[in-house]
Amino acid sequence: MVERAFVPFPYWDYFKTTSDLEAEQSVTRITQGARSFLQKALSISDQASTMMLQGFMENHRSTTDNLGSDILVENFIGFLVASQDTTATTTFRIMHFLAKHPRVQQQVQREVDGILNGLARIEDLATLDPNEAFKYIHAVVRETNRLDPVSSLTTHSAAQDIQLDGVVIPKGTELLLHNNVSMLKFSNFEDPFEFRPERWFELDSNEHLRKKELQSFMPFSAGPHICPGRHLAMAEILFFTAIMCSEFEISYRPGPSFVNDLATNQFNLPLQIRKRSPSSE
Repeated sequence: MVERAFVPFPYWDYFKTTSDLEAEQSVTRITQGARSFLQKALSISDQASTMMLQGFMENHRSTTDNLGSDILVENFIGFLVASQDTTATTTFRIMHFLAKHPRVQQQVQREVDGILNGLARIEDLATLDPNEAFKYIHAVVRETNRLDPVSSLTTHSAAQDIQLDGVVIPKGTELLLHNNVSMLKFSNFEDPFEFRPERWFELDSNEHLRKKELQSFMPFSAGPHICPGRHLAMAEILFFTAIMCSEFEISYRPGPSFVNDLATNQFNLPLQIRKRSPSSE
């Protein structure tokens, strides 16, 4: 699927290679499995649930009589497929910044330790609202997404003829939006190339700055095409970061290394993860 996204001509509409046939067979199996799973889940109970999946399905009950509707199945598959690599990549980038900034990592650990002291088990973290419980971790995630968003490009198509800064863009033109340009502008963020999670507390407390942030912070794109799974992704990332920092310390291996904050998508970073010592907990 990824390879097809970068092919200028849709050759598979006219002939298919072995990999094309295998990919289409896989899509068929995934679609059939998702449809079967959703139909079974919908038949279990008619009671509303706060669980994400059942809440998602309840929303579709009122919009379609076809419980196996293509829209429901496609959205469900989209949540599953799109959330895996993007969430994993974001947590990987968070690990980079925590290793590079020990002070930030220590502050995250203090926040998590304070929360865990009030819980009987670490598993009880799942009962909390992560956006409310992990204030500092939330700022760390937002700062990571600002500096190094998981998707720095989104595609759009001009719905009509437009003129932008003297450039005529005909209807139907495919456009690439660089999401991170506005997030690295000095006019939108002070010291935009510095990793400073505390800036988000300043932004949230200032109405003028908050408005500017809403217009320039687009790690999940914006408008009608904003990522529908962003809230689920954020919850997963917050819980993962909290649990990881409660148990481990992250650092870079000794020795010379160069890692660009704006290009941490390489998966060979010289990170080392160690169990936290009792004295540091």
